[in-house]
Formats: sequence, C-alpha cells, structure tokens
Amino acid sequence: MNQTDLFNGKYIVKKELGGGSSEVYLVENVKLGNFWVLKKISKSGIGTTVEPEILKRLEHPLLPRIFDVEEDHDHICIIMEYIKGISLDKYIQKEGRADEKTVLKWGIQICGVLSYLHGIKPAPIIHRDLKPSNIILTDGGDLKLIDFGTAREYKDGNDSDTVYIGTKGYAAPEQYGGGQTSASSDIFSLGVTMHQLLTGINPNIPPFRPAPVREIDPDLSKNIENIIQKCTKTEPSERYSSVDELERELIYAAELQSGNSDPDNENHTSEGMAKAFKKLILTVWDNSEFACELAYTAARLSGYSILIADLDLLSPSVDLHLDVRRYPVNISASGLFNNTGLNIVLEAAEKNVLEGAVINKASVKRREASNLFVLTGCYKIEDYEYYSNESLNKFIECAYRNFDLTILVVNRSIYDSYTLVSLLHSDLNLCAVKPDIRNLRDYNSWISHLSKKQKIPTEKYKFVIFDWDPKNSWQEELAQKALGRSLIGKVRASEKRDHCRSLKVSYVRKMEKKGIADYRKILAQFHIIPKQSIPGKILDCMARIKIRRNITDKYPFIKNR
Repeated sequence: MNQTDLFNGKYIVKKELGGGSSEVYLVENVKLGNFWVLKKISKSGIGTTVEPEILKRLEHPLLPRIFDVEEDHDHICIIMEYIKGISLDKYIQKEGRADEKTVLKWGIQICGVLSYLHGIKPAPIIHRDLKPSNIILTDGGDLKLIDFGTAREYKDGNDSDTVYIGTKGYAAPEQYGGGQTSASSDIFSLGVTMHQLLTGINPNIPPFRPAPVREIDPDLSKNIENIIQKCTKTEPSERYSSVDELERELIYAAELQSGNSDPDNENHTSEGMAKAFKKLILTVWDNSEFACELAYTAARLSGYSILIADLDLLSPSVDLHLDVRRYPVNISASGLFNNTGLNIVLEAAEKNVLEGAVINKASVKRREASNLFVLTGCYKIEDYEYYSNESLNKFIECAYRNFDLTILVVNRSIYDSYTLVSLLHSDLNLCAVKPDIRNLRDYNSWISHLSKKQKIPTEKYKFVIFDWDPKNSWQEELAQKALGRSLIGKVRASEKRDHCRSLKVSYVRKMEKKGIADYRKILAQFHIIPKQSIPGKILDCMARIKIRRNITDKYPFIKNR
C-alpha cells in the first residue's frame, strides 16, 4: 500500500511503520481524524492463525485495542490502537540495557498478559513472536504487547502442526518443526527477551543460545539467572509449567531485590519460589476503612491482582478511602454517566455477558497500584436491591476466576441480601472491630444466628482488632480472651489516620511503616506475601556477602565498582 491509499473507504495511509511477516501502516480515519495502525498479514506460510472474531474480543490493559478485523482469501487486515511510545528494542539501543529491578517488573507485567491469552477458552492463544520489538513502553510507563501476525490457537491432539515461524534467537526450538507450539513456547521467548534486556546482547547473533547472565554481568542476582535458564530450556517439559508459575518466581525475585522477602522462611520451597497462593474471596464485614487499607497494602506488597468491590449499598465509601473516582474513566468518556463499576458488572451479569474483561473495564485504578482494581458502589438509593442475588453470585464466581484476591465490602446488617450472599460465598469473613466488649458480643451473636439459620460455619469468621492502642494492654488481653484462635491480627491506631478522617481524605498512601507492618502480618497468614523473620534476613545478608566474595575472586575487575 502507498501513502494516501484509502483502505476500506475510511482509512487513509499516512506512512509505513514496519514489515517482516506483515505490512504495518499508520492510518488516519478520514471521518474522525484519529490515528490507528493497520496490520496486513499474509495467510501464506503462517500456519493456523487466530480466528478474526477471537481477535476482536481480546481485551486486556497490556494489549492494544483491536477495532476491526477483515479478511479475504490472501490476507487478514487488523485495525488496532495506535500506541505512542518506544519499543523495547529501541529502548535497548538508546539506554544500553535495563536494570534488574525494571526487567523483573516488566517480566511480571508480560506474564499477566500471557496468562490472559493462554487462559482464553476454548482454545488458548499462543503469541509465538514475543521479543523486545513487539513490546511497547508507552509514554505513560506501561507496556503493550503487539503483533499477532504469527499467533495461533493451541489445539490438543496436534502433535506437530507448526511450520517454521518466529524470529531466530527468540523462538523456541519446537517452533522450527520440532513439535506443536504451546504456552511453553511463549515462556521460552520471554526468557530470551529478559536476557536481552538485562545484557543488551542480541540473540539473533550466533550461537543463538543465551549464556548465563551472570557470566556477562556478575552483579545480577542468582535468582534472575536461574529463572532465565529455566525459561530457555530446550525441552518444553523442563521449562515452567505455566506463566503463572513463572510469574510467582519473578514476584519473589522482585521482593528479594526490594528487600521485602525472606528466602529462608517456611513459606518458600527449596528452589526459592513462594508457595502457590490459593485464590481467595474475602468478605470484610462492616469496616470499609480496614478493607481499603488491606486491599491497597496487598496490591503494593505483592504482584497479585487485587479486586475490591463495594457491596455496601446503603453507605458506599470505598471511593473515599481509596481516593478514586466514583465512575470509571472509560465509561464517563463514553457518555454513560452515573454508572459505577458495581452497576456495570451486575448489569452484565443480569444479561449473562459478564467476563473478566468487563470487570477490568468497569474498575477504577490508582496510578501507583496498577494491580488494584476498584469497583465503586451504588450511590443512588433507587439502585438498592435492583439487581438480583443471582447476578451477585455470578459476579463473585467471575471475580474468583479472574483475580487472585477479591475483597467484598459489605455492611453490618445480616438481613441485607448482599451482605448475606457475600458471607455465604466467601472463603473467609473478616470482622475488623474495635476492642470493645459490646462490639465483640454483637458479632458473636450474629455469627451464632447465621450458623443456625444459614449454616455458615463459625470457623469461617476471623477477627482483626482495628484501631487498637498498644499502650493499653488490656485491649489485647480482652480480645484474645474473647476471640481465641479466631483472632488473626491487630491494626494499631494512628493519629495520621484520625487526621485524615477529620479532613475526609484518603489515608492509604500516608500509612506509617508500623501500620504497613500490621497489615503485612495479616496478609502473610493468607500467603499473599511471605512471612519475615530476623534470622532469615541475617542469613540472606551473609549469603549475599559470600556470593559477592566469590564473584570478586573470579572477576577482580569489579572490586572497585
């Protein structure tokens, strides 16, 4: 196609952006005046590609929005979002290479989008050409995975359905006639990509096999070296079993980099990977302030996807505690005002069209906690109990499938249908109460009632003492005596929290270190983050010193660094 050519009667070609297995053009919509990318992919020689209708349905924060897909006998043409930014191969040319902390963060993000693609039903989508040039670092600092020109659907039973495809150096061995490409193929390519980002070495140059990264830069950690070595094993069975498993190891390595993890405590395997965190639905009963602080801390201290939903229909306040918009930006931009996140997902559930992508789109986010998804509540009294309990059940099931941790915020009334449904369907119900005997008696009475009437096991309720004063030891003694083993933690009082309450501003970003430590202990009990131990920290420090000495003995030139 030439410049000024008109495609489909409404897109004018402005310039060519790239080539390779496809033709890529920057095009302008002549009616709207906005810019898009047109990718024209030849069907010859690329094997079984993704169906155009499936491409249209792809929706993830790390994927460009696909506006339209058309095909004829010879080509597939995709109209997609034009992303302003720099590809990571250009980033390497400009910066030389990226530091380990940045590469770990990027690797975790790419695992997130690959997990989405590999989880598509009925047939997972395999990208097959993951490399730095197909990853865009946007002007806003986020990543976008592009180029589905060689992507395909994985189908069981096809032992060897792969033609020679992919980019030499990045593509897994099975992509060159050795078998069927699978999720493991993308894991191989991600490993090579991280290797190049860390070292600056182009894998297109022979011998096409990445050397251990610490042979190139001894200052890199053993963790990242082991991760990349496992990703790039020749045999697919020797690589990570899934991107979710890889993501957990990257998160653990990132925690070690930031000093937030202890490699010697009981919550890690002998290989150094955090034990698998079981997905959880937690209902927080009548304390939205605690729920928001818990969700925010979980998001900041882990790489897991955290969803918090405001189901308190009488007094929604999650937006205030987290200082977020009432209405999703993309919804407001579409002119659909006064539709909160909860309205949107429950409406979709009523129509049987609720998917993870709908929850994602309906959520409000904070810039510094991109893995925290906030569903704001209903603010119009006429919406109270407008949606059926069945729709709420569908939402909870969908949330469980698509998020690692879901926190449901409900009010005090055991006769409120949303409170009851949430208490019934959650894994655990958290009661964050002040250390007051009247409060404790009330909750014990309600729990007893629900046990008899709704058959909710009493073991399902866990207590946290909220706003306790460490100077008043009797508060802790009272709570421990009244609650026994159901007491799982304490969150201390804070003058700063009180000050924020009086000003009606959010406290979560102003939380003191001691408060964060309180939440860390609670989260560790759910294995959302690992437990810390002082002996473990000391051993870790000693191990690092030993490693450093071994490296400087072998590479004397780094002693003066």
